[in-house]
Order: sequence, then structure tokens, then C-alpha cells
Amino acid sequence: MIRFSKFSFSYTKAKRPAISVEDLSIQSGEFVLVIGDTGSGKSTFLKSMNGLVPHFSGGDAIGSIDVFGMNPLASRPSDFAKLIGYVDQDPSSQFVTDRVEDEIAFVLENLGYEQSVMRRRVEDSLDLLSISELRGRSLRTLSGGQAQRVAIASVMAVAPKVLLLDEPTSALDPGAADEVMAILQRLVDDLGTTVIIAEHRLERVLPYVDKVVRIGDYGAVEGSSDPRGAVAGLDFSPPVVEFSKVYGNGAIAVSVKEARKMVTDRVDVSTLVRKWDDDRGEHVRPEISTSDRTVATFDHVKIARLGRLVLDEISFEVSKSQIIVLMGRNGSGKSSLLRAAAGLDPVAFGKVRVGGHDPFALESSLRIATVGFVPQDPGILLFGESVAEECRRSDATGKLEAGTTASIFRRLGGDVSHEMHPRDLSEGERLLLAISVVIAPKPSLLLLDEPTRGLDYGAKSRLVAKVKELSDEGIAIVMATHDVEVAASLVDTVIMIGGGSMVSYGPTRDLLTHSPLFAPSMFKVLAPVPVLSVAEALDFLKAHNE
Repeated sequence: MIRFSKFSFSYTKAKRPAISVEDLSIQSGEFVLVIGDTGSGKSTFLKSMNGLVPHFSGGDAIGSIDVFGMNPLASRPSDFAKLIGYVDQDPSSQFVTDRVEDEIAFVLENLGYEQSVMRRRVEDSLDLLSISELRGRSLRTLSGGQAQRVAIASVMAVAPKVLLLDEPTSALDPGAADEVMAILQRLVDDLGTTVIIAEHRLERVLPYVDKVVRIGDYGAVEGSSDPRGAVAGLDFSPPVVEFSKVYGNGAIAVSVKEARKMVTDRVDVSTLVRKWDDDRGEHVRPEISTSDRTVATFDHVKIARLGRLVLDEISFEVSKSQIIVLMGRNGSGKSSLLRAAAGLDPVAFGKVRVGGHDPFALESSLRIATVGFVPQDPGILLFGESVAEECRRSDATGKLEAGTTASIFRRLGGDVSHEMHPRDLSEGERLLLAISVVIAPKPSLLLLDEPTRGLDYGAKSRLVAKVKELSDEGIAIVMATHDVEVAASLVDTVIMIGGGSMVSYGPTRDLLTHSPLFAPSMFKVLAPVPVLSVAEALDFLKAHNE
């Protein structure tokens, strides 16, 4: 059992505790979800259980924590290696070797396991996470989602009693996320592993968990409750929860299956399909108008990475004010395409042109003014000693009016102290700061790689509103994302990439409602009625008195 008693932790020079827990118990073999706003202290809460807080982070801790009879405040993090497995928000930060198989074996070697045991456990971990085909790959060649699964496999090789995961599905495509959640459920049910995860994409995890721990204002851990009770009072919640709050007559759904039953108990969905066909013109989301002026062109592009062909024959155009989303499984080549468009990597064959220029050949200052790129690791864009300095640097580099970048970050990031060092921000806050820096000079082409990673629903809503605003101002936007709900609410056009090639290209509604893997929640609830959002679903049902 894990027990917190009158525990609080404050980072050095912080004005208030990062987290405070009056009394909380987590039983052995429970599947626990930790929720809270971006920057609320979820990562700090997880790290307090294996001693990374305060031993690695610095700061002051008072009170007590008992983790299966051990005190992380009085023990070294290394003492917990066999008891607790921990996967960070940025899994690549944990890697210490060059190859996938070596990385999984590394902890086992350091703990002195025999060679025969190591080989068996490495093989079991590869199979458990369905990554056996990656065993010989260099870690540098992995996509963000593949790296996430390798990181989980490396901690599972030790068979810990407790597994702590920080945003474990944030970089995963929907299929991979479902697989990982099913694996975690199996660990809980079959092995009695205690699994504690912090996650913003609640729609992916709520159906699996036993209880929810919520971190509220000023890092106050508010205790635990059942999933339905925990989400009922949230201002922002997953689509199926929002739908059920209005449609469910007091009942709360936490899964697509439950929300769909609410509908099928009241109406024959097949009759709704005919009604949609009769008046579908009223419900088609209007496309954002585009200009005839082409901003970017991809002409028969082939991209190789470390000797591997990752994209083959990619051709499309991006127009002024157009928003295009790239979707596909982890490792399909989405990030590689964005890096080529940003001028960071050359293409092996074909042409990429932005404003008529090869971005790879542009002088750096002109490239920054023409193409804005936010990678999956936003920290590489941040150099200042504080948020305020980062914003001032951005204004100076872009020759902007003083306060421009800071104003954008206040809108996106909310109440974040501008005196904080960027590395002390949460993953989501750091991402929003990087986005603010990149969009402040208003480049003609904006490239976003997983821009909602680590964001709560409120922050995600603010970002979506800002992206729509930039589109209205004429900026062309290409986004790679696994967040199908954002894609459904935001973009004009979807490009599906599979096996390094363009599988399909077309309007958002057509593609997302024909993809079982990448379909938004509300389409799954009303399928085959092609609705994309909660508002569309409720409006349609109301219009037909259902």
C-alpha cells in the first residue's frame, strides 16, 4: 500500500507548495488516474513516490510517504529500482544506450540479473509492448510514440510492484494507446501491479481505472473518488462525458460503449442515418475559405533518415489560411515530413517549396520568418533563464513590439509566473511557451508536431481558438497529431500516412468517419451518422427530437 500523510513539497525559492496531501491511500493492485490542470503538480506527485522529488529535483518536503514499507524521503531513488518503474513525459530523456534491445536490458544489467534471466525478460518486454520488430533499431530513429513504448518496456523488464507513468499515451496513435492501456489493465488484473498514471486525454483512460486522484488549485491533492464522481464536476471533460451530462438524464458515461447505449436505448440509430442523409447540408461544418495563393508545395517527396526511406512519393499543396492535419500510426513519417518543410532536413528526392523557396537552402533568419516549426520536444527552442526573458528575446529576434510574445503566452498559458525558468515549467506549459515564441512573428507557414501533448482540455481549447485565429489571418498550418478530437474540430483537410506513403487525402469529415482507428468519439457513439463533435451530435438529436 502507498500512504501519504500531511505531506507537502515546495521547489527551491517557490512561494507556495507544488503539491500538498493531507491524507491519501492507494491500495496494492489498484489502477489509479491522476488528473489536474496543466502545471498543477501531477508530475511532482508521481516523482515523490520514488524519491526523485526531492532527491533529484531539490526543494523541501515535510510529512510522510510510505511506499510498501519504504520511505522515499529517507531513501535514494536507486533503492526503488526493483519496486517502482517510472516513465517520464519525455521518455527519450531516460535513454542511456543506443539500441532498443540494449536499453531494455540496461536496468537488468545494473541490478545484476543473470544473462539467461535478462534474455527472457527482454523478450517478454518486447512482446508485451508489441515492439519486437524494433529490437535492433537505433533509439535515434524512433518516433516519439515508439520511444514511449520502449521506455515502458524498459521499466517493465524489472517486473516492478508499482508502475508510475506520466502522460503515457500522449505521443501514441489511437491504436497504440488502446494497446498500452489494455496491457496496463492486464498487469493490474493478472499480476496485481499497482499502476498510477497522470494523463490529460481522459477519454483514453477513464474506462480502465479504478479510482481518480484530482490535484486542484495550488497543488492540493483532493483525495480519490470513483471515475464518474471525479469527472462529473469538471469544467472540461472528455466528449462522451460532456455528451452524457446533457443527454444522459443524470447518468455519466465514461466510455463510448456507455454513451452509445444511452442513444440506442432511446432510438434506432439506423433511422438517424436516413435523417442525416435527408438534411446533411445543414450539419456539414463550413470549410475555412482558402486563397488561390499556394504557400507550400510538396512534389513527389522522398525522405530518408539514417539510411532508411521513411517517406515515399508525397505530393500535396498548402494554401493560405488552410489547416491540414497529418495522421497515421507512430513511425509513419509525419515528423520527418514536418522537419523537411521546416528546412531542418534535406529531401532524398523531389521538392519542398515554401513561398517558392527551398526551406533547406534559406538563410536561417529568413527561414524563421517564413516557416514556424514547433517540434515534439519544445525545450530545444527555449534558451532564456526565465519565461520573461524568453518572451523578450522572441520580440527582439522577430522585431516585434515589446510584450507581443508575453501577451500570446498569457492567453495560451494562463496564470503562469513569468519569472519561472522554462525548465521548471510543466511539459504542457513549456510547449505553450514554445508555440508562443514561434507564432509571435506570424510566419506564412506554421508547422506543429503534436501541439496538444501535455495540455488539459482548457489549454487545448485556448490553443485551438488561437490556431483558428491565425488561419483567419492567412497563415497556412500543417499539424501532425494523434488527437482526433482536435482534428475533428479544427482542420479542413486530413492526410492519412501509412507505411511512408499517402494513404488518403480529403475533407476531414469524410476521412475521419471512414477510419475506425482515427474516428472521433462522437462518431463512434452515433455511428454511422457522421457527426464529429458533441455540439453536432446534440444539435442533430435535438432537431429530430431524439
